[in-house]
Amino acid sequence: MVPTSTRLQPVRVIAFLSVFIIGSIVFLAFALKPSFLFTDSRPLTGIDPYVTFRQAPIDFDTLRAGDLIVRMGRSFFSDRLRKYSKRDKRYSHCSLVTKGRDGKSYVFHSIGGSDNPDQVVRCDSVFTFLNPEDVSGFAVYRYQLPSRQIHSMDSIARQYYREKRMFDMKFDLDDDERLYCAEFVYKVLLYATGNLEIVNLSRQGEKLYVGVDDLYLNNLTQKLFEHEYH
Repeated sequence: MVPTSTRLQPVRVIAFLSVFIIGSIVFLAFALKPSFLFTDSRPLTGIDPYVTFRQAPIDFDTLRAGDLIVRMGRSFFSDRLRKYSKRDKRYSHCSLVTKGRDGKSYVFHSIGGSDNPDQVVRCDSVFTFLNPEDVSGFAVYRYQLPSRQIHSMDSIARQYYREKRMFDMKFDLDDDERLYCAEFVYKVLLYATGNLEIVNLSRQGEKLYVGVDDLYLNNLTQKLFEHEYH
């Protein structure tokens, strides 16, 4: 007769391995945070996000270099950022349109965090910037400036992109080498126009900063389009 302890040994090994494997899967889920488990507030509609994007009644390729696009992010971090706007708290991020050699519209923007590990100014397609999986809505504004200044805006934005200007984690408006998202647009406007009062800055105590809403709630901009994904 086989001793009881010997008969139970394979069962104990299998049980131990099962617990170990399950525990490992749970650990990896929380350590790696795959997007299919941690979706923030993204809609789980099962619809191709590009289809939702294309349903917005606007031809993005008709936009001009220098146009401003602001977006509503779905993440917790985006929700925190929009609170720094004093007057219009809907939008958490911004970009400037540029035109590619193919005639299509792209955007320059400065972004940090896990969305941009390199922390340098990016040039993305409009779809990437406004992907419905990450964004709930957006608006487009046009600066009413002379064409030479608009051209200068695009040239400066391209220069910052080529130089790989870093994202400013300290949100220091006095440092041109690192630029947070609204500061990127503000500095492009500032140096393209030479107007130190081109945008009215926001204030937190003694600290001046650029809120996303400061970039379009002024006499320089015309709203072209506004849209929320459904």
